[in-house]
Amino acid sequence: MPSAPEARASTPVVPELQLAITRTGIGLELSAPVTLGFLSVREINASLPRLRFPVDVSGGVARFRHRRGLLERVVLEASRTHLEAWASPRLRGVLGVGTPKVVLLVRRGGASVGVVDMADARGLAFEVELDTVDDDVAVSIHDARGAHLAGPATLLALRVVEALTGGVAERHGARFVFRGVAARVARHVFPDRGARAPDASGLVWTSVRGHDDAWILLGQRAQVASEPSPSSVVAREGCALAEPADDAALALDLEKARTLLVDALERAPRHRELSRRLAEIDRELGAGRSGRAEAALATLRDAERDPAGGDGLLVGQLLEETGDTAGAIAAFARAGQTEPIGPLAALAYDAAARLTEDAYQALTWLDGAVSRAPALPGPRWRRLALRLKTGRVDDGRADAEHLEALSNGSRARHAVWQRAGDLFRDAGFHRESAALFERALRYGPRDAHATAGLGAALVAVGKVARGAELLTNAITLAEAEGVAAWRAHIDLAVVLADNLDDKPAAIARVHDIPAHAREAVLARGLEGRWRGALGDVAGASLAFARARDLVEARGADLVEGTRVEALSALLEGATLEGETKGDWLAAQRHLGTAIRLAPHDETVRAAFRDAGHRVAGLARGPGAPKDGGRSPESAPTWTGRPRADAEAPASEEAEVKEPVDEARDHARVEDLTRKLQADPTDDSVVDELSTCLLRLGRTHELFALLSARLDEAGPDRREALLPKQREVLGRLEEDARAAGRTDEANLYREAAEFL
Repeated sequence: MPSAPEARASTPVVPELQLAITRTGIGLELSAPVTLGFLSVREINASLPRLRFPVDVSGGVARFRHRRGLLERVVLEASRTHLEAWASPRLRGVLGVGTPKVVLLVRRGGASVGVVDMADARGLAFEVELDTVDDDVAVSIHDARGAHLAGPATLLALRVVEALTGGVAERHGARFVFRGVAARVARHVFPDRGARAPDASGLVWTSVRGHDDAWILLGQRAQVASEPSPSSVVAREGCALAEPADDAALALDLEKARTLLVDALERAPRHRELSRRLAEIDRELGAGRSGRAEAALATLRDAERDPAGGDGLLVGQLLEETGDTAGAIAAFARAGQTEPIGPLAALAYDAAARLTEDAYQALTWLDGAVSRAPALPGPRWRRLALRLKTGRVDDGRADAEHLEALSNGSRARHAVWQRAGDLFRDAGFHRESAALFERALRYGPRDAHATAGLGAALVAVGKVARGAELLTNAITLAEAEGVAAWRAHIDLAVVLADNLDDKPAAIARVHDIPAHAREAVLARGLEGRWRGALGDVAGASLAFARARDLVEARGADLVEGTRVEALSALLEGATLEGETKGDWLAAQRHLGTAIRLAPHDETVRAAFRDAGHRVAGLARGPGAPKDGGRSPESAPTWTGRPRADAEAPASEEAEVKEPVDEARDHARVEDLTRKLQADPTDDSVVDELSTCLLRLGRTHELFALLSARLDEAGPDRREALLPKQREVLGRLEEDARAAGRTDEANLYREAAEFL
């Protein structure tokens, strides 16, 4: 049991008021600093007027509690570390579902503020400027920017400050005014210690400065107010100009906000902050619309904003949307170099790495990202994957160990080693992946995914029997938990087919994997390969066709890991149809899907050209002229929708233009698709469906439809469909050239010439 002196020493001392006796009179002051939220009240004192010496002070503070003094001096300190810790839990859910990390960089009269959701890799940063009027303190927001945000950066910055002020401040657009700060502080400090709150009238803030990672505000009675900094004056004027637009944005009426910003720019042409706000709203409104990104870039250029400055992230995002990949990489890299908030700079470098095709250059950007934000997991995971891709196994393992050190709890460590094991296995380092999956099983002994990963790794290093046993156990564990372990089914099927020479059992396993599974494309491709090896050509052809249908249905939803699997299935299917069955039209359809998936892949392009030559040779027949007796220019043109450069038809019937009703056409497409599924031989349905698809601009779907019909068409029907297919290929070529995909456009042109 502690002694009495020890007990008194361990009890925190609560600062109280004490008498301050000076030559000018008597007053009350704090005996030590006190804390109010994130503020530290370093000094506060009040004079007691109408008291003349001599005066009896034997009663101490209690003798003067009833008197109301005049507030003479206040010194407030806002520590950066205390403010970061105070703000972080209050911003939970503002950017993502978790509690974000708050980063503050102190400067004279203001700060750079960063709010980063580390789990979701969302980052927001903005600048704040402080200025004072009498006893009021105002905060003005400007230069908001961010990465992976669910809205304009300025709008989210306003929500952040609103969440922190909690209604204490008056908002005027992006300017938040705290009224009577010194008076409010006095009303907390004095009454809590048994004295009357002093009169704060006449007190002004005489100094506002950043010093040693803290802001110091000095207020004094009957003194000259502090002079505002030039940056605070500019920010205040910008907030006043943008106030109506900011109010509309907070009400989620972005179109109105845009209109108000345009009006403001007419009064203040080329205003930098107004231009930035307009550009970010145009980017938000322009998702999926052509021209908005270009308009936003033009707005920034007109304002002569520097892409290397605060707009680097926004410029990079806009350039990426316009297809200028090289420009976007340069803008992101410059933003990473100049961004003061470390995690946001890391996200900028990460964006540059994501767009870079050169793995070694991407590693340079990712090294920069990790150095600026070592605790941000996303860039480190991507660097780990790229290090493995370039053969740097030890460096990859070091990244995995660092990620484990960042994780909290056994569940998080299990997830790290499991994901790292997947990356090592996918990169072909099976012995290392086995060790990582063993670490994962240390934290989750009955985890089906890690068990399956270890089993597949052991099979790859030659321990087939033990690996197959673990894969079977993983499937059993997953079924007991009600989880589908389709990857384990595929890995076990590969063991059965390649190691145990039991292809029928392997086919049975992959055949049962449903179409909605992520692994369905791989499963159908493997089924086709193994059926072909057994001589079941018809079954293999059907399996590869199902794989192609899945790829076409998923389209852009194919994740990076399944693209390689999809391309492999399409190429194998094309080889089977062309080389084995001699059906080069069916092969061309597989390769047409592959070329849309990977238009720059040399293997796919060469196979597509070869299939086109074969199809053209079959269409001409032996001894036929090279162009089949008809040049592409003289071929009949399908006029489902007039070409932009086509001459107007002379017939009276063609002059009657039916108005386009997109809603009606979309509904009609669904109806005609169901009719075609019910009766695939109805050519009239095909013709009407083709016209609707062309009118709606759904050219890729139309290309797939016509390719399938050409596969089964007789000579007469084929002659009717070929002009339509030529026109569709022409439109695909136009679209590819307009998007800057020249190689893809050339392939479409060659395919049309072969037809």
